[in-house]
Amino acid sequence: MVLSVMGENVEKTKDRKAYFRIKAILLFLVFLALALAWAFYKLPDYVQDRVLPQIAKSYGFPNLHAKMRRIGMSGVDVGRLNFANGAIAVDSVRVDYRLLPLLTRNTMHIKRMTLSGIKVNCIVKDNKIELENFDFQKLKKHLAARKKTTPDKASKYKVAIDEVVFDGLLNLRKGNDCYTAHFSAIIKPDSDFKKIDIKLTSGIGSAKTEANALLDLKKCAAQIQVNQYANLKEVEGLLRLKKGIELSGSLRAALKSSFTWKPFALRFVELNVKVPGFSFIKGGEKVAADKMIFKALGRKGKVNFMTGNLHFTGKAEAEIKQISGGMNIQTDRLNISCNVPVLVKTLGNLNLKAGSPLQAQCDLNGEYKSGAWNAAADLSIQPFNAVLPFGQLSLSKTVFALKTGADDLKSLPLVSVKACVGAINLAHKLMDVKVPESKLQAVINGRHVKGLASFENGVIDCSKFKLKVDGVSLKCPFAYPDRMPTAAIDCKKITWDNLLLGRLSGKINTGLPVSTYSAIVAVAPFAGMKISLSGAVKTGAASGFELKAVLPKYRITTLSGLAGKFEMLRNMTFSAMCEGTALFRKSGEKIYSTGNFKLSQGNWSSKDNDMRLEGVSLSLQLADLLKLRSLPNQKLKFDRFEAGKMLVTAGEVDFQIESPKSYLLEKSSFGLCGGHIYTHAMRIKTGRHNYRAIVYCDGIVLSQLIESLGLSRAVGRGKVLGRIPVRLSKQGITFEKGYLYSVPGRGNNLKLLDTEALMKNVPENTREFTQLDIAGEALKDFDYQWVKLYLNTADGELKIKMKLDGKPANALPFTYDNKRKMFVRIKGKGAKFQGIRLDVNTSIPLNRLMHISSKFKKLTGGVPRK
Repeated sequence: MVLSVMGENVEKTKDRKAYFRIKAILLFLVFLALALAWAFYKLPDYVQDRVLPQIAKSYGFPNLHAKMRRIGMSGVDVGRLNFANGAIAVDSVRVDYRLLPLLTRNTMHIKRMTLSGIKVNCIVKDNKIELENFDFQKLKKHLAARKKTTPDKASKYKVAIDEVVFDGLLNLRKGNDCYTAHFSAIIKPDSDFKKIDIKLTSGIGSAKTEANALLDLKKCAAQIQVNQYANLKEVEGLLRLKKGIELSGSLRAALKSSFTWKPFALRFVELNVKVPGFSFIKGGEKVAADKMIFKALGRKGKVNFMTGNLHFTGKAEAEIKQISGGMNIQTDRLNISCNVPVLVKTLGNLNLKAGSPLQAQCDLNGEYKSGAWNAAADLSIQPFNAVLPFGQLSLSKTVFALKTGADDLKSLPLVSVKACVGAINLAHKLMDVKVPESKLQAVINGRHVKGLASFENGVIDCSKFKLKVDGVSLKCPFAYPDRMPTAAIDCKKITWDNLLLGRLSGKINTGLPVSTYSAIVAVAPFAGMKISLSGAVKTGAASGFELKAVLPKYRITTLSGLAGKFEMLRNMTFSAMCEGTALFRKSGEKIYSTGNFKLSQGNWSSKDNDMRLEGVSLSLQLADLLKLRSLPNQKLKFDRFEAGKMLVTAGEVDFQIESPKSYLLEKSSFGLCGGHIYTHAMRIKTGRHNYRAIVYCDGIVLSQLIESLGLSRAVGRGKVLGRIPVRLSKQGITFEKGYLYSVPGRGNNLKLLDTEALMKNVPENTREFTQLDIAGEALKDFDYQWVKLYLNTADGELKIKMKLDGKPANALPFTYDNKRKMFVRIKGKGAKFQGIRLDVNTSIPLNRLMHISSKFKKLTGGVPRK
């Protein structure tokens, strides 16, 4: 009985425990249901308001905002995700997962992660692309600091992702221009993330890019395939971030490649690009392609490529038919070489002759190894002929060689340039310029440039002016940004019509924006004469130049340096003190030029022509040196001029040079035969050989005039005045009805000392001889009341007619013969004439005056009359 009671109690105790267990389970389920209900309604807000901001703050993402729409056993749904100050926004993030593997295998299995409506806003700043309103450098520093303070902890949980899908827009803005591209991708990694399959699609308008990639992270290998189509006009908006760029045409490209990246090794590559029609325009320069194809094919690191059919128009018009080359890609080494033949039809102002385009060949080579790299370019230009605005140019073969490289990709490269420019021939209507060979060497080290440009033995031949410059050499070192070194220029021989004029040597100091130069010209015909040249050249907005030439005071003592060329100078002597300056200046589009020349203490003589000129002085101020135009009232003076028996003193000529073809003699004044002669204004023009001027005479001593004309030696103080029209022509000087007369009421005395000259070539015992004999005897001592002289030219002779009214001072040895009805000479005292009017007619061959006018005839190209 006791046992039965005890058994009954045991059963009751078991039932009570079972009841409590069931009750506890029910309470747990109720609690779990309440917790899940709380999680369903409250956990999204908690994660949204507490967890996400804390994570964003911890990782340095400012202003992270999101709307937690759902958190469940099978997934999470987040909307309106926004962080990085609005630079990145996502309309929807949905994650579908399974929790059972997390409990059984400690693996979070995400079946699909979908990001929809992604918007990434970027901005171009300082030629760099950055997230808009987000400081990426600040985030980078924050993550680096967090990594130091928070050590990484290995997690026992794993994540497995079956698929990640996303799509969105990328907005890129610069100023007022904006470019928008759409993209979408599907990423499928394997369970342990050792292989990843990626499919990416992106595009701009109708332009589309499709890419497939299979990445083997364990083997560090990849296989990629890319197909691209683009209507370039539609993507022009992107390139308009660079102002002035225009695109048109279409493009299709296909790429297949297989490679490893650690270490890098190219297994296979195939690239095909087809461009049916393409043009690229920037600032008037155009690059176009017609049916262009680019192909590249390679295996095991060796790739060959080919392209062509490129056309360039604008300032230059060129064509590249085919570019071929190859690459050798190794683990840490890259070699590349290619050949580029170029055919240039026009080049700026260089008008290449039809059928003779410029042909150039460019060979490019490069190497990259372990961070260090080097490259070389060899350019050869074949001989060509071209027409320039100022002449014809021919250039023989020219070679350029460029080498560059650096020890790493971050360092600035060292660049060396060498060029050998072939013979240059420039033909202009005024000159021919020949330079046998020019050389250029330059080294570019970072921002510093140093080099030397030079040529020797150049020739400038101005055959039209018979001027030639030989031995022209230039050595021009240059540097940047350092001060430019001084360049040297030398012209060994300057000749005119085979006459050595001198030598030039100078220096050029180049700089920005002003370059200066100076030179010395040693004038060979005059020992010790040197002309100094100096000036400056300005570049930039206020471009221009200035040249100043100075001839210091120099005394000319001999003409022997010119006598070898000019035979007429061999019997001439000349001495003078001379000096001068010239200034050329270009400002804007105008060129100003002035000159100033002075000559003093000048003395000249000619033994051949029995001439002498003393005390010459000249002051010449040119208002425009290039147009050879002087200021008014320029002065030429001399103290004394002798030509045979003629003496001219105190000469003074006021003149103006109007142009190289026109000269204005404003007035002239000379002392002649004790008196004064002068002329008024007269214009002289080149090409004109006939001039008429009126010479006014005042106070001319009659006796000196008679003696100067070679009629007779004479004595007397009587003076005459009047006017003599003079004609200057190729035949010399002629007189047209000139007349001189004495002042009425002022008688005087005239004595001719050798009257025999009056009767030359007149037969004796003739009435004409007797009249001249009486006149000659009377003029040996004649007191006249008035006198008149008439001068005229006829039949190559100067006809002189002199009329005198007066009486002889003494009795004349003549008496009247009634039988012969004429005066005859007698021995003895003879008759005393109380009053007599004398008419003396004589003539002088013009060749007596030829030596006076020879200078004029040589200037006008005339021939003396014989």
